[in-house]
Amino acid sequence: MNNIDYYQMMGYPTCSPIAECTTESLESMYPEIYHRVYPKVMHMCMMMDHPNNPEMYPCPRRETVERMADDIYMQTMMEMGGEWEDWQPMSQQFPEFGRDRFGRRPFLRDLIFILLIRQLLRRRGRIF
Repeated sequence: MNNIDYYQMMGYPTCSPIAECTTESLESMYPEIYHRVYPKVMHMCMMMDHPNNPEMYPCPRRETVERMADDIYMQTMMEMGGEWEDWQPMSQQFPEFGRDRFGRRPFLRDLIFILLIRQLLRRRGRIF
């Protein structure tokens, strides 16, 4: 008896419901902020992440990725109507790596930093 027969006897579906789920339906579940930020992440990586950029190859420097995240964060906040009279890059605004008075960075900024790291890993073929 093979596994499919066993699953049918036990009343389990023979085809996984996950197999029926399309990539498009999963991608449509991303929140709106992802659709605002991710294209900027992709564009920034296309512009900065190339072998002729010594700040990015062979391994990106943290300061470079921090600057990239700051730029995307600023662009996104400006699009969303953020007030920028006193805006400074997070690393300058909060010397201890851009943390607020409670030791945290803005959530959106951290999300952008995560997306950048994931995209840089993906571009280098190192996705786990």
